[in-house]
Amino acid sequence: MTNPKAQRLRWARQAAGYASAAIFARMAQVSQVTYRAYENGTRNLPEAAARDLAQKLHVNWVWLLTGEGEPRPARKGRGGAADAAPVSPFPPSPFAAGGPFAAGTGGGDVDLAQGLAIRGTAALKRDVPVRGTVVGGADGDFTFNGDVVDMVRRPPGLAGATAVFAVYVHGDSMSPRFESGDLVFVNPSRPPTPGCDVIVEMTGETADAAGPCYIKRLLRRTADKVVLRQFNPPAGEKQDFELGRDSIRNLWRVLTPAELLGL
Repeated sequence: MTNPKAQRLRWARQAAGYASAAIFARMAQVSQVTYRAYENGTRNLPEAAARDLAQKLHVNWVWLLTGEGEPRPARKGRGGAADAAPVSPFPPSPFAAGGPFAAGTGGGDVDLAQGLAIRGTAALKRDVPVRGTVVGGADGDFTFNGDVVDMVRRPPGLAGATAVFAVYVHGDSMSPRFESGDLVFVNPSRPPTPGCDVIVEMTGETADAAGPCYIKRLLRRTADKVVLRQFNPPAGEKQDFELGRDSIRNLWRVLTPAELLGL
């Protein structure tokens, strides 16, 4: 069953004109991971966060937290008339009510593909291989066995890059950062750095054998070990854990949305 707080938060964000959780989190200057967890219902929304988010979404924080009252109740001033609604701290989304592309303003008839010269996905070459066959369970492991299981379109930020590949995430050990079925891209020429998400390929039983692979957050590296984090560890496992460097065959950086777009 969906968390009612999460449903109300998602409604408030959409009603405020923010097309995605990432856009709102960035505008609100809050952690995208934390906000997505609130909206997905995987993390409880505390009162302090409800007050802060409600103010930025222009809704009643009591309603957001408990469901009681109206999302936007009218307030009475000294003269008995309803006070003017508080001003939002953020500029309106282009698609929000009253925005240049909102329905009924004339902007709804704008041909964005022509007026803004937006290129469709058909212009992107479908030449990036999706490697690996999912063989694991809840811990999210899979094996690079040489198979190409799919071919997907090349993001604009990877134009001209060689040896790039993608994998499908399996399992929920990195939820809400990555959900099972998400597609992630790797450019082997981009070195991993502390704080980035990585795909860890372990050594196999023999020098030539494929080993299991995991997607995790890289915390730090030393001469003999790598420290990783998983946001949603399986029962009985730690959130942060170490792997010996001699047990790792490859460590690849997972590209961010900004890197994929070439920003």
